[in-house]
Amino acid sequence: MTITRKWRRAGCVTISLTVATVPSQIPLIGFSEDVEIAWEKLKKKHRLKQRMHTSAMSTEIHHQTHQKQSHRTPSTPKLELEQPQQIAPDLTSRRRPSSSPRRVAPLLKSNTFSEIGSVFLKFRELEQDALEQRKCDVYSKNYVPKRFSKMSKEYGTPKPGTLTEMRAKKASKHIAKEMLYLCEVIQENGYTNEETGNAEITFENLFKIYTFISDKVVGILLRARKHKMVDFEGEMLYQRRDEAKIISLLLSPAELQTAMINLKNPAN
Repeated sequence: MTITRKWRRAGCVTISLTVATVPSQIPLIGFSEDVEIAWEKLKKKHRLKQRMHTSAMSTEIHHQTHQKQSHRTPSTPKLELEQPQQIAPDLTSRRRPSSSPRRVAPLLKSNTFSEIGSVFLKFRELEQDALEQRKCDVYSKNYVPKRFSKMSKEYGTPKPGTLTEMRAKKASKHIAKEMLYLCEVIQENGYTNEETGNAEITFENLFKIYTFISDKVVGILLRARKHKMVDFEGEMLYQRRDEAKIISLLLSPAELQTAMINLKNPAN
């Protein structure tokens, strides 16, 4: 690249500058004459290097072709090929001649892709399970309320395998224990009705005895009547007003004993 500066006035000097660049060399900047001299030197030097590189490449190519030809043509005579049979006949005699062509063992297919695919499927299933659980979680933004009919088995019951189900089972077992213990108190402290043969007790006496055990006498009586373990008149029992009401035990001593044994069984 040449930069020339000219002035139109007479008596002015023309300055001509040149910039020359060569790859992997320092740029040449200066007056045109000096740069041209240096440029010629660089061209001669570059041509010399190019010639050396070309000659080296041709020598290497010639050497490689010579090696390939030497590998193709055997340099050992027939006597040398037959020499292993004369020196070590035992080794050659062990080999059994086979008429069938040599079988190549099949390559074992890698299970890498199948394993990766199974891992991805497993993670996808875990993701779907997590999304389904969030739909059932009340505190999640993805919660979707479900509506069950009153005749469905899932109506009013906790989800299987949850802590809520475990607490519900524990509570129901505790209430069953309280009801059976109440029936046992009625049988021990009541009197037997000659007509029905059931054990009976007044609400006043039962209230006095059972209040030392629990203050929830009325609630347990209502629960026991729902399960057809006891019976009494009226929907509710009140102190002082219903003290004369009779509470009858509907379970026989054998049934009561069987229920107590089943309750104590850890499998239940």
